[in-house]
Amino acid sequence: MKSFKMQHRFFEKAEPRFFNEFTAPDWLTSANTVKGSTMDGRWFWEDHVLTLGINESIDTDFQRITRLN
Repeated sequence: MKSFKMQHRFFEKAEPRFFNEFTAPDWLTSANTVKGSTMDGRWFWEDHVLTLGINESIDTDFQRITRLN
């Protein structure tokens, strides 16, 4: 199971959030959106976040997501 850490890029005092493939936030996975809609961000989750190698990171506008294992 892949696990991740998400840290705010600008507010360094913000606590990091830890999650795995199954507990990721809905805004990241697009679990509650209509597939193909303008709010469907599955492409980012499936094609970019889930393909990260261990210790690799990807940035959103406000968060840095790092794969832990």
